[in-house]
Amino acid sequence: MSSSITEIEKLTKNELHTLKLVYKFRFVTSSLIAEYKGLNSKRSVNLTLSQLQRKGLLVRKFESSYKLIHRSAEYYLSPRGLRLLRYTAKDLNRRALSVMLRNNLRGENFIKKQLLVFKIYLVLRVVIKGSPEIYTQMEMVGLDHLPKPSPDLYYRAPKNSSESTSDFFLSTLSDVEPFVVKKIVRAYLNHFRSEQWQKEEARNYPTILICCQDESLKKRAMKLSNSLLMDAYFEGLTILFATIADLLDRTDNSTSTIWCSASHPDQTISLPNTSFL
Repeated sequence: MSSSITEIEKLTKNELHTLKLVYKFRFVTSSLIAEYKGLNSKRSVNLTLSQLQRKGLLVRKFESSYKLIHRSAEYYLSPRGLRLLRYTAKDLNRRALSVMLRNNLRGENFIKKQLLVFKIYLVLRVVIKGSPEIYTQMEMVGLDHLPKPSPDLYYRAPKNSSESTSDFFLSTLSDVEPFVVKKIVRAYLNHFRSEQWQKEEARNYPTILICCQDESLKKRAMKLSNSLLMDAYFEGLTILFATIADLLDRTDNSTSTIWCSASHPDQTISLPNTSFL
């Protein structure tokens, strides 16, 4: 413990903030952190990441194949970095820190998904405006009234929001079989029906946003969702769909109107207004 305290004293505020960012998103790149911090250049971020790696607090993942495909190095918290955060950041969830001890065992698809969620987070932060409360999976650990499996992101609307502004859960679907889509949608429906959220939060149930890899998967997901929703009446539940490409498209500076429901596939809306149904 004494060695960890010494390490804390040697960390700059910027280094500690960077470690907390890696905790929040689990896997990061210098480009994503630079964008999060509003920096035009990633030079200072690369320097900070390198310093934290040299101190044994971060692990750098970079393979020879990365250069050929212009892929950036990825970073995640080392066991030493996780121990340090236990002492210095009492607001971080200990269960989440324990889960991250298995970071080195995570495969390619898992890492790519974490980086994708980071990108989506950055887009939503711009789209929603202000200082939105958007929580990642690591920040949801221990919140037992949330759906299981946990959404990739959870947005909590401010209390003074208009009635047309909704909380939302967001899940991403990439390279998945139809039964996986059905499993995710059914988990949300069961959670809604349990009223666990409504009793704990005393808020309307969040809108469910499902981000699909492509248009084909989006159509399949909407069809499966529609068939499940026909089995029972889910008053107050809204499920919206979009493709990942549309969500990440930043060619249009205005808020893109990309979301649609299974029952209204030709009618689209933009966030945060999700009340057209």
